[in-house]
This record gives sequence, C-alpha cells and structure tokens, in this order.
Amino acid sequence: MDVERLLAREERIELRVAPDEQGLRLDRLLANHLPFASRTRIAAWIRAGRARVDGAPVTRAGAQAAAGQSVSLLVEKRPRDTAAGLDDLLALPVLARGEGWLAVEKPAGVPSHPAGVAIKRTLLTALALRFAGEFEPGGPWLPHRLDRETSGLVLVALTRALAARLADAFARGEIRRRYDAVVRGDAGERLPRDGSALDLRFPIARASETPPRFRVDPAGLPAHTRVRLRERGADASAVELEPVTGRQHQLRVHLAQLGHPIANDPLYDPERCAGERMQLHARALELPAGVAGNPDPLQLETPPPDFPLVSERSRR
Repeated sequence: MDVERLLAREERIELRVAPDEQGLRLDRLLANHLPFASRTRIAAWIRAGRARVDGAPVTRAGAQAAAGQSVSLLVEKRPRDTAAGLDDLLALPVLARGEGWLAVEKPAGVPSHPAGVAIKRTLLTALALRFAGEFEPGGPWLPHRLDRETSGLVLVALTRALAARLADAFARGEIRRRYDAVVRGDAGERLPRDGSALDLRFPIARASETPPRFRVDPAGLPAHTRVRLRERGADASAVELEPVTGRQHQLRVHLAQLGHPIANDPLYDPERCAGERMQLHARALELPAGVAGNPDPLQLETPPPDFPLVSERSRR
C-alpha cells in the first residue's frame, strides 16, 4: 500500500484518450474517468490550470480531446483524517508470526482498511508504516477483515501470494473463526443450554448503502452461523459465535434476527447505549496445516475483553 500517496492532499491522475473518446470536451472526458468528482468541479480544476494535455497546460474545459493524447489532472482530495494520531496503533503487539504473515489484535472503533475520510487512522495504514520494508510492493494485505466496531484477532499477509491463499482458505471455510459476544436478553430461551451449537442459516441481503446495512432476505446470499450459549442473564447473555460463511455483518444480522442483538451494536441493537462499544470480539483462529506454511494445525487466540452482562448505564 502506497501510504504517502494515500495521505497526500492532492494527486495527479493520468490517462490516454481512447479512439472512441475523440472530440470529447476535456471536462466530459475527465468526468467519465473520475466518478468521485462532479463535472462542475473538474471544470473548475481545469480553469485553475490543473490540467495538462501532452504535457502542456490547458485551461479551457471545452477543449476537444484527440485520440492518443496524454491527459493529466491534479485533483484535490476530500478532507481526511491526516491529523489523526497513530501512536497507539503503531505500538500494537505482534501476537504471532510466521513465514510471510503476522497476527495482531485490532482495537474496537478502528477501521480495518482505508475508506472514505478514514484514511490515516486505520489498521492497514498503521501496519504499512510500522512494517515498511518487510512486505512485498503493494502490501501488506488483510485476507479477512473485521467491522470497525469489532475488536480482535486479524491475520496480516506480507506477500501477495500468501494473501491470496489465505483469502481463499477463509472463503472455503478452511480457517475456523471464534467470536465472543454479549447479546440482549436471556438467550437460554432460544439456545441449547448444554453448550451445544445452534445453527443459524438465514440468507442475507443488503438493505442500505450509507451506512452499509443488511437484513435477512430469502433472496439474499446463503449465510451460516453457529451459536453456543456461555452464560445466561436476565438482561444479557454471553455467547460464542462461529461464522461458517463470511458475509458482511453476518453475526450481527443473525443475532438480531434471533431476537438477541449484540449489545450496543450501532445498527442492529435498538437498546444500544451511546458511547459504549459493541460487545463483539474475534477471539480465535484455527489454521489447518500448510495454509500459511505451518507444518501442523495452528491455533491463534487472544483474550476477550471483560464484557459485562449488564452495562453500567442500564443499572442506573
């Protein structure tokens, strides 16, 4: 990952005019290639002298493009979190390490990948800065990811080939995952009380884009979660979760559908308490022999946070 380019406030975009783009206005040509910027904004950049055609400045938005020409534009990026602190993320301990990979624990509230205005203060940005020189160009890579609100164990690949192999192993369900969560209500009313698993097989579909939100939908993608009861309470219960498939928000949607949303889930818990973290933690990963160059099966684990079964606020 090119961190300097990612954090820069400006970036020069370059393209070559295709034969079927012959005669297009310069602002329309660039708008076709830059979906993140409006044509009005692109025209303003051109008039400000930010565009070049075959190396020469062009300030007319209506100038016609010719096939084969080289066109560049210096774009201004949206304000981002470039002033955000990173010291805590740079100091994250390495929990385990192997040939071409390592494991760390992502804190709750930190995005896994850069996106939108969260560019600097993300797990991947911190890893790229901390381990510079230890990964192949374009890396490091996260072959799986956790939601911003979820804490826990994350595998990091330092080579492109291993990233692809691990991502494929996750997709095929070869790497088993274990999560700890606290859910609303007495889950012993719906879950087996002997510690055996209940299989949830609710298909999931996207419900909205901003924020990304999902729902159970018969027309959605198949999704499978195993849930085990760990501790019962009148107001909340502790459970262990194993996602067999890996749909976005799968655990959160499945528990909400069961009638026991994960406590303080900002999207699916109607009783959430503002300012309190979602009580979901990725505790363990089980890797079969060979998937990451490990000769024997490998189990990685991190202790869960001390999730209370009843929040302090709800006691008041």
